[in-house]
Amino acid sequence: MICLSANELSDICTRILIKSGLCKEDALVVADSMIKAELRGVESHGIFRISAYVERIQKGLINLQPKIKVFNKDSSFILIDGDNGLGQVVASKAIKFALRKAKETGCCIVSTFNTNYLGYLSYYGLQIVKNDMIGFITCSSPPAVAPTGGIEARLGTNPFCFAVPTDEKYPIVLDMSTASVAKGKILLALQKNEKIPIGWALNKEGSNTDDPQAALEGVLLPLGGYKGYGLGLIVDIFSGVLSGANFGLSITNPLYNMNHIPNLGNFIMAIDINHITPMMDFKKRVNELIEEIKSSKKLSSVSEIFVPGEIEFREENKRLKEGIPINAKSYETLKKIANENKIII
Repeated sequence: MICLSANELSDICTRILIKSGLCKEDALVVADSMIKAELRGVESHGIFRISAYVERIQKGLINLQPKIKVFNKDSSFILIDGDNGLGQVVASKAIKFALRKAKETGCCIVSTFNTNYLGYLSYYGLQIVKNDMIGFITCSSPPAVAPTGGIEARLGTNPFCFAVPTDEKYPIVLDMSTASVAKGKILLALQKNEKIPIGWALNKEGSNTDDPQAALEGVLLPLGGYKGYGLGLIVDIFSGVLSGANFGLSITNPLYNMNHIPNLGNFIMAIDINHITPMMDFKKRVNELIEEIKSSKKLSSVSEIFVPGEIEFREENKRLKEGIPINAKSYETLKKIANENKIII
């Protein structure tokens, strides 16, 4: 393992992205989203992705100077055409519109299309919750998951994120794939030459497998059987069908397919709690609920009950102090890309 501070890693990523053609402002946004994932222990959405970003940029598959169009900007339902811009850049613009309008009317939904890979959804949920609002984000993705009873991919991993303010040191943040696992975790297992748990995926013959390569050649399973399948379908409708973006089998891989532009869609909602109930009262009630959950009798093997996002916040605090551990292969890839761009690390 190599250990770097968040600032060091952010600086390296930002310089690589600028050298690849991004303006400084956009490079900072993309780097920040990756570093936030690394800080919170979500390696699958961190610097692991930078090589794919750089390759797609170099091949002209991402528009670095998009003419982003905003429709219904005075409404509580805004539509954004991202003009094939970077997912992180388009989403960050969408968040600003959502926050501003929710402040006025109590709630705002921003639906985006013609955009690229969004990265770590919590990154956007945290921006909303920082403004004392509830955030909800969904993202469509390329087919990788079989519907219940099937052995062919028909839905993406289709993640969603809820972020809820509290009076604790950290908000509640539920960020999850509707598949049994994010595909990036299988790619990481392959990179590290590790097996995956049974129940994550089927091989191409439709049998359970613990081999990450066989999983990538086969299909992922939905989370919790038919429940995850149902959630994944709804996320595809919210993200792709509603926005006018691609959906289902029409989505190509936004990271590794170097022949197509994915036209991904996202759904972003911000709810201003003060339009419903005073913020202080809301946080007090949420905290009561958290205390009730944490006071539950525990299994003998369990020392503490956590709420969604709590483990990641603790990890973030730890890594801000001690640095971010990076596996050797990811570091070598980062170093190689840096050297190709005449950046010394």
